[in-house]
Amino acid sequence: MKLLHHLFDRKTECHSLLVSMSVSNYLEYIDEPYKDQGNIDGQRRALTTTTGKRIRKRMISDLKEGAIVPPLVIGAMVDYQVFKELDSLLKQDLSESFVVSSKRLVEVLEELKNNDIALSIIDGMQRTTAYIEAGSIVSDNEIRIEIWLTHKVESLTYRMLVLNTGQSPWNLRRQLEVLFKPLINSIESRLNEEYPTLLDKFSLTDIDSGESRTAAGIYQKKQIIEAYIAFSLRKEKVDNQTVLADEFSKLDMVDSQTNSDFIKYFNTALKQLINIDHALTNCLLVESYENEKYKVGKNIFDGHPARIGFFTGFSLEIFGSPGIELSQEKILLKLENVNNRCNALITAINDAEDKDDFLKLDILNEAYKSMPVNKLGDSQREFFKNTFRQFFKDDYEIKTMEPIWRAGR
Repeated sequence: MKLLHHLFDRKTECHSLLVSMSVSNYLEYIDEPYKDQGNIDGQRRALTTTTGKRIRKRMISDLKEGAIVPPLVIGAMVDYQVFKELDSLLKQDLSESFVVSSKRLVEVLEELKNNDIALSIIDGMQRTTAYIEAGSIVSDNEIRIEIWLTHKVESLTYRMLVLNTGQSPWNLRRQLEVLFKPLINSIESRLNEEYPTLLDKFSLTDIDSGESRTAAGIYQKKQIIEAYIAFSLRKEKVDNQTVLADEFSKLDMVDSQTNSDFIKYFNTALKQLINIDHALTNCLLVESYENEKYKVGKNIFDGHPARIGFFTGFSLEIFGSPGIELSQEKILLKLENVNNRCNALITAINDAEDKDDFLKLDILNEAYKSMPVNKLGDSQREFFKNTFRQFFKDDYEIKTMEPIWRAGR
């Protein structure tokens, strides 16, 4: 690996490093991240359409003839202490046109080799596939790679969104799943760091797990990703399976990523969801709702629509509707109010003597039965979004959950 040039992005606090290496060294460097991302549902695998195959065949032919393609873009995540060390090292060289000597930097980048947590292919999956298919003929060719070095996953998410906005449309889930592992790792580690009392109350299952959860605080990783998208867009209905051509949605998400405290806000919402989920699960109900959708308190957040509705209502209340820009002071004030409402609900659930009478699951079940059968999931999401957003706005004393359920109808 040869370091060619360096720039510092002040907006995202990223170091942009232009390096060169041979194709064979590059493929060895990103072997695990490439294989992992290639197996993610929604990631851009090798194109299989007739047009896609023709394009890649032409690219492979050009590569064999010595063509040079634009630099691939890789995201590199390091811990904060390492980043500060490299940051200090690199800023000493900002006055120079090229960084020609930085053994420590190259050492760190080499140590990240094949690390599918620390490395992400931000832009270049198709070119990487072409290099692989071109084989030994191009293995010694020298190529350029742009490495975005950071300690914050938000910076890489922002870079991904900016890089792909205005190009061939991607759905948002695909964009985030390219950074799936570092994003989930960041959410989980920071949640445990900020709220250590949640260590035994929260766990994530693999993205392909189809099992029903057995206790409160257990969620699938793909559902947390979707919750993150809903929280970013302040929309409860996000179609993750089709191409999203709405540039306004992409720009809303880009705006969210510019806030350095965004994951902190998301984790605050996640913490409150976990605590409410546990409080509801601790309710030992006497009355039976055997044939109903919601039989016990735990069932409320068993379903993903309720969780998405909670996150969307939470986000709308603290950030306002999409397009609205609130000051940091206003956001923090609203966040404090929403936290107070969540804490009050948890206290009320725990203190209620008659859990049946407090939860009012009969009213919730009635609301569920009145929803249209077609697009039931969308109706549920909208119901819970309206439910929680109104609850966060109100300041009444919580005696039962009846007003909460009625607000969503």
